[in-house]
Amino acid sequence: MWEIVYLYKLNAYEKTVKKVMQLKNYILALVFFLMVTTIKGQFIWQIALGTSNTDYSIDMITTQDSNYLVVGASGGLGLYLAKIDTGGNILWEKWHNNAGGIVNTICETVDSGFVAGNRMYNGFGYEGFLVKFNANGDTLFTLRDSANLGSEVYKVWLAPDGNLLASIDYHGVGALVKIDNNFNVLARIDNITKAIKGVEIINNTIYVLLNDSINNLLMIDDNLAQIDTVTLPVLFPLHLLANYNADEVVIYGRDSSFWQNPHKMVYVDLLGNVTQVCDSVTVPDVFNGHIIDDFEPIDNQGHLLFVSQYYQQQWGSDVKLYWTDKCGQVIKDTILYRWSFNTSLNERASKLIVDNEGNYLVTGYAQEGPLGGDDIFVFKYKKVVIPVEEENPKEEEEEFLKPILYPNPFIDGFVIKGISANTKITVFDMSGRMVEQQASTGTDFIFTTTHWAKGLYVIQLRSITTIINFCLLYTSPSPRDRG
Repeated sequence: MWEIVYLYKLNAYEKTVKKVMQLKNYILALVFFLMVTTIKGQFIWQIALGTSNTDYSIDMITTQDSNYLVVGASGGLGLYLAKIDTGGNILWEKWHNNAGGIVNTICETVDSGFVAGNRMYNGFGYEGFLVKFNANGDTLFTLRDSANLGSEVYKVWLAPDGNLLASIDYHGVGALVKIDNNFNVLARIDNITKAIKGVEIINNTIYVLLNDSINNLLMIDDNLAQIDTVTLPVLFPLHLLANYNADEVVIYGRDSSFWQNPHKMVYVDLLGNVTQVCDSVTVPDVFNGHIIDDFEPIDNQGHLLFVSQYYQQQWGSDVKLYWTDKCGQVIKDTILYRWSFNTSLNERASKLIVDNEGNYLVTGYAQEGPLGGDDIFVFKYKKVVIPVEEENPKEEEEEFLKPILYPNPFIDGFVIKGISANTKITVFDMSGRMVEQQASTGTDFIFTTTHWAKGLYVIQLRSITTIINFCLLYTSPSPRDRG
């Protein structure tokens, strides 16, 4: 069975190519598109959202009916909302001039409506702002209230009792406010002097991660009364999430203000006890200037999925996914190339969610999108099952399951990992001509490709029982790579 693991993207800067070469590239793209759509691929669907103006994605949630809601900003039109079903079909789109332009966050309420929050300028300064939408994205009512909402609403969550919890900037000092669905204040915690880096609600306990080195995990009850504080063994907390089983919280951070290293994962049980600390997180390419946009636990074995921006001088920025173990050690990664014939689709992810079926939804924004200007994109990526390693695997089970080829694109060579001995490796160009054939002698194999022509190649791995095909791009080094 054929399996295309990586997608190919044409050179984004070939604006002056002759029409004949454009036709050739189009035919090549069409052939590759047919390959991807008729052969087993990892993308389930991709869509572009927004207007003909500049649009960018802010947040995305899974709704109670298992569909998806995307919120974004639309240049010249204000707030943009879109509801998408599980097949990638747009159920409805709404634009709102009266919703404060840009919002920071959105959540679904118990009555299947939605609440978004941000700030609005009143002529003298900013004041916190909330807007309530019905299930079809129509505005029901709004609230601008600096006395209760301060100068900005950062994020809104659904509280355990069905009310709402909002993180706000109370005129320079952080605060948490509990409100009902009509925006009446029920309880609050003021004077949170350190920035709130994340909130997770598990059962009836609210876990609040603070940007501090002591007492940096706050545990409060549904009435916002303090239960306990925990000092985490990480000086600069960055992200807080519940694990897949919701029986622990996961904290990602670092021990230095210097963004590169070291990165850490800290696990805390629901009573506030630190259960595990990992000091050597390897994701995601922090030495190359890439940063984490979001991450999510993906299974009950502790595996994580990270999403980040991957920059190449030749093609601009793309979204990159990293599958890791519980301690952030990379098991598998892939760059999510998208198509353009004439310009760079510089892309940045803003939100990652794992849906009810275990598939991955990523939203973000891309320059020069198909709708005009910058567009919001959403893609659904097929669930990846990471096999659990056995302590003493049987010899007859050594056939490769998930081989890894990297880098892609490659310059003068690439590496194959995770194959069995005597695997036949055959390389084809896009015309179907066999370029090279080798047999592996172990689990790893290195190809040197300086004698190949630049272009797209299919690498076929054949064992006794399995055939898998990968698509790799051989490209010239960028000026930065040449030193």
